[in-house]
Amino acid sequence: GAGHAEGLAPGSGSWLFRLPAEWEWQLAATSGDTTHVFPWGPDWDGERANTFACGLNRSTTVGMYPAGASPCGALDLIGNVLEWCLNEYDRPASLNTGSMLRRSLRGAAWGSDAGPCGVACRYSSFTPLDRSSHFGFRLVAVRQ
Repeated sequence: GAGHAEGLAPGSGSWLFRLPAEWEWQLAATSGDTTHVFPWGPDWDGERANTFACGLNRSTTVGMYPAGASPCGALDLIGNVLEWCLNEYDRPASLNTGSMLRRSLRGAAWGSDAGPCGVACRYSSFTPLDRSSHFGFRLVAVRQ
């Protein structure tokens, strides 16, 4: 389930921490700029993300590829790990956290080549019970 915390910032009330919905992930990756095929722009650059081209063959600490930041400053949205999203893959509007149906994963992983690394790529076939060294997550904080 989602985590709760009080006082993330002084006087701010309570916060909810959860996975991003796919459309939130997409907005973080492009800031709404439809010319961005990758967080950094329209053209592939293997030096901007931890993918197969780097040869590391493992995930890394977030922030190792600052040149790959999205317009809003989010790091490692492409490469490193595929990121779980809150919504169901087949019914993107469904945020049913009790469902064991397939979820969307976004962002490509350290073993990916340039082809599936675009911000529009959606990965499926995985349920919330599936695990892999290629999977990870990022959380969003929502003020309640």
